[in-house]
Amino acid sequence: MALALEYSLRKLNSMDVKNERVEEIEKKYGAFKKVNTSRFSRIPLFMCAPFALIKLFLGWSFFSLGGVCLFILFYSQKEKYPTNKAQTDSVNKIFFYVGRSILFASGGGRESRSRPKVDYKEYLGADWEASYENYGSTISNHTSWYDTVSQMVMQAPTNIAKKAVLKMPIVGPMAQMIGCIFIDREDKTSSKKDLMDTIAQRQQEAMDGKLNPLVIYPEGGTTNGSHLIKFKKGPFSALKSVKPVLIRYKSDYVLIESGCMPIIPHMILIACCPSFQ
Repeated sequence: MALALEYSLRKLNSMDVKNERVEEIEKKYGAFKKVNTSRFSRIPLFMCAPFALIKLFLGWSFFSLGGVCLFILFYSQKEKYPTNKAQTDSVNKIFFYVGRSILFASGGGRESRSRPKVDYKEYLGADWEASYENYGSTISNHTSWYDTVSQMVMQAPTNIAKKAVLKMPIVGPMAQMIGCIFIDREDKTSSKKDLMDTIAQRQQEAMDGKLNPLVIYPEGGTTNGSHLIKFKKGPFSALKSVKPVLIRYKSDYVLIESGCMPIIPHMILIACCPSFQ
């Protein structure tokens, strides 16, 4: 595993090309700036490398166990996704324990939440009151593939995913069973309006308490977490209620915010990370 870690560090360092053109682009697009791995604590990473395979095995085992639970839940049902609140609650409970288990196995066991006070009466009228129930979708920043794991402890990660995800082993069937929306990017006949209508319908079903809110990353992709970029209009076009969530990571050893890092090297780095929160 130490060799895999060294490969990952070298792979990321090879991406760190510096010249005037790159510096100009990084200055203009700071949200996508690559971070040099010299900031990573190499000695602790290599000391924990022998345990990385165990952590990866446990993480995938817990994830697969969640898939088995979902299969049992929908075994006798024609529609392989939640169709009522009881099933939605069961799916959320499964992912809560799966997410907790993966967080513990990967070293990210410490978690804290806070809810800031907000007041939008100036914009929405004097009768407005903050409500955290029956919202249409969750909108969140997106800095890493690990965001999906972090979301699991709050609700099943019902994302908008590309149709190719359905072909992925374990992940595809699970994504279908938790009620993700799939889009075919190669289908030129489908329009943005169709997607907006689908999102609006799902948001209304979530507000009615029937299904989980969609988890949407309005920035449209991953960043390095240093900037906020322009939002896509998907979760807002129907003027349904949204719940904003900000995910932050803290580690003294490696950046959890992957940004533009390739997923496999970054996954190896997290597996070798002693701890983070």
